[in-house]
Amino acid sequence: MDFNQDEFLILLLRQLENCTNWDEDRYIDHILRKYEVARQLKQDVSETYPTEANKHPYFVKGIRPLTIVKGLEPVRETLASLPLPSHRKRISLNIAAAVLVAVATTVSLFLAPSTRPHKASAQSSKGVTLQLAKGERIVLGDAMATIPTRYALLSTNAAMLQFLAKPGKEGTLENSLRVPAAGMYSITLADGSVVHLNAATELRFPFSFKDNSREVFVDGEAYFSVAKDAKRPFVVHTKKGDVNVLGTDFNINTYENKLIVCLISGSVMVKRGKGDGIQLKPCQAVELDPESLESSLVVFSSEEVMSWLHGQFRFRQQPLAAVCKAAERLYGVKIRLDSEALGKVKYNGMIDKKEPLQRFLEKLKENGKVDKWYYDEHGTVHLD
Repeated sequence: MDFNQDEFLILLLRQLENCTNWDEDRYIDHILRKYEVARQLKQDVSETYPTEANKHPYFVKGIRPLTIVKGLEPVRETLASLPLPSHRKRISLNIAAAVLVAVATTVSLFLAPSTRPHKASAQSSKGVTLQLAKGERIVLGDAMATIPTRYALLSTNAAMLQFLAKPGKEGTLENSLRVPAAGMYSITLADGSVVHLNAATELRFPFSFKDNSREVFVDGEAYFSVAKDAKRPFVVHTKKGDVNVLGTDFNINTYENKLIVCLISGSVMVKRGKGDGIQLKPCQAVELDPESLESSLVVFSSEEVMSWLHGQFRFRQQPLAAVCKAAERLYGVKIRLDSEALGKVKYNGMIDKKEPLQRFLEKLKENGKVDKWYYDEHGTVHLD
């Protein structure tokens, strides 16, 4: 198969919002003609994200919906027997995206179980922790497990956490999910929204949302696929500002004391303090300068912004200092540049988590960005 399904999913969302160019439309048309799975995914996306753009000439009608979560391990019988919520379709597509970008996902709490054996994830959850509201700390391992707690029944595996909240106001208290450097993890929230967390990221969330709002806090980088609920706006709080949502897909990045929000589909409002916010349209991004605190609207490349979802970081004319910061998070190491000038050198290329750190360092030597690299006695990598 000569196409990446998670990148294709994002392209489909962009096309529904009329954000694709002529070459991208031709590519989508080619993939739709060639692959049945692409046509099924197109149908599922168009049913879940109804917009005027569904009238696009490349829209394919009459294809049966994509079957979600085939072959995933069942959880306990009590979870599998739960009734389907009215927003099942949205949850299904979110879980499909989670399977594409996180490689392996536990069966949904709301979907019928399968009997096929579980396939191990290529993305380990080692070091991922869940801190409950009253202080209990749970380490989420690679094995599939069902964990009872005082607030919720948890279902977890190497890629995703899902849960069923217990009745009571305590479910609205804030919990913290922390993903360490070199990690990646996903969570399905109480409303069916799915959040993919990048390395060195924290998400604070409740097991049950309040009746009039849905609020979470993120520090790091995360991709949100938010279930629509007009009566309960979805708000993502960060140290630098808030993102107000009704139902949409967007990426938020707060690394290095910054705030960058990239909108894939739908609509969001980015606000700082009590002043007026910035309304984003699909394919737009807002970036807050960490020093001047001024905000600017930019057009972004989804390929560069979203590549982290499948273990890659892509760079175009980025300072080597910023590239090395990304490498630190991706590999869980410390990198030091032995001169300030070296950190300003522009870099074009990609870091792939499937490749060892040494391969990335050798690439820097091959393209002439550094003369040498070495480890010191503390295990820190130095670039010279």
